[in-house]
Amino acid sequence: MKKFVNKKQGEGEEYRVRDLVLLSTKDLKWQMKGRRSEKLTECFVGLYKVKGIVSSNVIELELSKSIKIYSVVNISRVWLYKLQVEGQKKILPKLLIIKEQEEFEIEKILNKRIIRGKEKFLVRWKGYTAEENTWENRKNLENVKELVEEFERKYGEEVEELRQ
Repeated sequence: MKKFVNKKQGEGEEYRVRDLVLLSTKDLKWQMKGRRSEKLTECFVGLYKVKGIVSSNVIELELSKSIKIYSVVNISRVWLYKLQVEGQKKILPKLLIIKEQEEFEIEKILNKRIIRGKEKFLVRWKGYTAEENTWENRKNLENVKELVEEFERKYGEEVEELRQ
């Protein structure tokens, strides 16, 4: 009986420190509630480095600060990233040089919130995926005042008031 049960069960993936992995969004749905549709949400996010091996089926990841989950995850929630085929390499956007400083280009502003009296804007970076969106202070967006003004004209004072 054992040989029939184990026939479909393969060896688990071997993870090493500094391997790149994709993280499943199955348990992150509550963090992605601002998306239009759960159906259209990505199945995996990231490229995250394996920080450590806890056990044969648990690893620790170096997560970005925007993902607020515990960094130790079961290997069933990650997928080993395989490098792209040669000639298919993903080209990340080049940095803009503004006032002798390198800066990333902003695609659009998605949301606004106020935390302890300070305005923060959710920024979509051009050429990056949704998990790379970040909350930025208004002072960090001085070079894109027209985008900030456009967002405020469109949405007015519809902001989320947080006291953290």
